[in-house]
Amino acid sequence: GSTPAVFTLTRVGDTVPVLTVTYLMSGTATNGTDYTTLSGTVTFKSGDSTTNITFTPLSDGAAETTETGTLALVGSVNYSVGSPSSATVAIVDTTTPAIDVTNSLLPFVVFEQTTNDYARFRVTRRGDTNVALTVNLAYSGSATPDVDYVTIPAIQFDLGQTTSNILIHPIDDSIVETNETIIVSAAAGSGYIVGAGSGPSFIVDDDVPAETVLFSDDFNTTDSSTNWVALFGSTNSTYLDYTATFAYDYSALAIPPAPHTTDASTLGLRMTVNKGGGGAAGLNLYASNSLASALYNFSGNYALRADMFFIAGNGSLTTEYVLLGINHSGTKTNWFRNTAGNVPAGWTFDGLFYGIEADGAALGDYVLYSSPTTAGNNPTALTPGRSASTLTGVFKSPPYNAGAVAGGAPANYLGFATLSPCWVQAEVSQISGVVTLKLNNTAIFSWSITNSYTNGTPMIGYCDAFDSVGPADAQVIYDNVRVVQLDTLKFTSITTNAGNAILDFSWPLNDPPSVFSLQSAADVLGPYVDDLSAVISVVSPGSSYRAVTPVSGSTRFYRLRHL
Repeated sequence: GSTPAVFTLTRVGDTVPVLTVTYLMSGTATNGTDYTTLSGTVTFKSGDSTTNITFTPLSDGAAETTETGTLALVGSVNYSVGSPSSATVAIVDTTTPAIDVTNSLLPFVVFEQTTNDYARFRVTRRGDTNVALTVNLAYSGSATPDVDYVTIPAIQFDLGQTTSNILIHPIDDSIVETNETIIVSAAAGSGYIVGAGSGPSFIVDDDVPAETVLFSDDFNTTDSSTNWVALFGSTNSTYLDYTATFAYDYSALAIPPAPHTTDASTLGLRMTVNKGGGGAAGLNLYASNSLASALYNFSGNYALRADMFFIAGNGSLTTEYVLLGINHSGTKTNWFRNTAGNVPAGWTFDGLFYGIEADGAALGDYVLYSSPTTAGNNPTALTPGRSASTLTGVFKSPPYNAGAVAGGAPANYLGFATLSPCWVQAEVSQISGVVTLKLNNTAIFSWSITNSYTNGTPMIGYCDAFDSVGPADAQVIYDNVRVVQLDTLKFTSITTNAGNAILDFSWPLNDPPSVFSLQSAADVLGPYVDDLSAVISVVSPGSSYRAVTPVSGSTRFYRLRHL
């Protein structure tokens, strides 16, 4: 409002001389805009022990949040500053409230499969806060309210309350579709005006197109152990301190059926290591063709996919790892040790394998490893990897475990399984010489293959990189492991219409248009540059796409790039 406030300054000691005192103004309110200009100095008259500075708000008629003005005294050779040396007043807006909605949790994504996941929006009241208020909410975007996500019709602001967070949860379906958007804004109501709406948050689809399956195991029978070759590594060569239980009934842990289970079965593969005190260890299972008595050897464009229920142990010493790899020989145990001395001297590694940390402890949260063996006796980290702290908006806590950075790791606490049982869809793909780790259809990171590992057998595994014995409940459950063939990126038709080139192309993964780039050149041999005028859209999710770009009279050659 326009009611002024008064700062009172008091001096003690000699009050006879005239004294000029300097001060600074700060706070969220702007001097001269939100209140009448204050000069920064005030003068005590002779004999005065107090003097006042009047702080008069200026009304601009716009609804605003509560703003502050802080006056802080500045010292001088003519006086010293006592205590308190500053004071703050608040400008409380009395205009009709305006309601804004913003996205409040990067990267603004929610995974369709995980119904405990959420998109978070912040509703803010600007203007008069001295009344309780009911605000109606409206929803838009490409996702359908109460079909693709659960809406909240209205929220209540209490007296003095300026913000309120709402959580929008997804509704799972079995339709292959593009990522869809949720936009939230205030709807018309009593006692307020509608302000700005949010930007889009994205529902990441969990469904995949029909797969060309080259290998699979749903672990529904104990006989499926013949589909795998198990290799174990440890500093203790006489103690096989690992567990690999096939056809394990994980419903005993209150875990629901895995996402790709079609018969409501709750049988899977349970893996863990170093629960008996044997020291740091790694366990690898390599896909084997039991009929041919040989390991599989996959090449070209393909992906290892699995449903994964990763459990971080309760308590301390929780840093353990899931291992997912491709292009291995199947004759080496690929693991790592972070205790002094690392793995035993002379150990060798191969293939390309990701380590995924349970608790986001920044001890290798997401790292890709391979040969050669380093001077410190560990596999070579091919990239710096990625920190869990960059993924707290993808693997939120809750429903995932808090770990070291309040989320960012794709693991559960076993004790919380009945409240937030979060299966993760894991994928390691090789496409045109690039290996990529995806979790819940979010790309964690990629690496262009520059070593010799371009074909081989896939691996699922588990690793405890520390000699100390971790919690007994730390483990991973795998289900519905499969290797699928991936088609190449290719044009299916090229036409022109109304001054545009229309280029249709196919791609087997349900990727968003933003991961593709259309490039053009005047000569078939190049050089090719990104066509910044091209607009790429989805024609059929997980199948076909279209690029449209203006054309002139000159001949152009086009190619597609998957980013």
